[in-house]
Amino acid sequence: MNQMKVGEFLATLRKEKGLTQAQLGEEIGVTNKTISRWENGNYMPDVEMLLVLSEFFGVTVGEILKGERQTPEEIISSSNETISQVIRNDRFTMNERAKFWKNKWLKENLFSIVLCVIVWLGLFPVCYFFLGDGKTLGGGVVVLMGVIGAGYWRDRMVTYIEKHIYDNTNK
Repeated sequence: MNQMKVGEFLATLRKEKGLTQAQLGEEIGVTNKTISRWENGNYMPDVEMLLVLSEFFGVTVGEILKGERQTPEEIISSSNETISQVIRNDRFTMNERAKFWKNKWLKENLFSIVLCVIVWLGLFPVCYFFLGDGKTLGGGVVVLMGVIGAGYWRDRMVTYIEKHIYDNTNK
C-alpha cells in the first residue's frame, strides 16, 4: 500500500465528483486539512473513514487501498486473497476453536454427566436383583439406556460447540 498513490486516488475521486477539499470534508465530517493530508500522502484515513469514503465514492475499500480502480475480476481476486490471508492469520484455527469449546462444555457439564453415569451404573444391580432370570433382558435395557444417554449428551455437546464456533457473538 502506497500512501502517495492512495492520496492521489482520493484526489482523483474527489475531483470526479466536482468537489473541493472543504466540500468533501463537510460531506463526510472531517476538516479540509484532513482531506489535504490524505491527498498529499501524509496520513491515511482510519478504517471507519475508509468505509465512509468507499460508500461516498462508490468504490471498494480495496480500490482505495490500492490507489486505483479495479475490474470486477480483480476485485474478486483481491477479496479471495484477503479472505485467505485472514484465514491463515486467524489466531485460532477451526480445530483449535472446536477443542476450546468442547473443553468448556465438558467443564460446564461434568457434574451432570458423572451423575448420569452413576445412576446408569446403579441400574445394573437393580436389574440383576429384581429380574432374576431375565438378567439378559434387563442388562440389554440398561445398555440401551446408556447408548441413548451417551448419544444425547454427545448431541448436546456438538450443538454447543457448533453454536459457539459459528456464532460471532459468543454470548
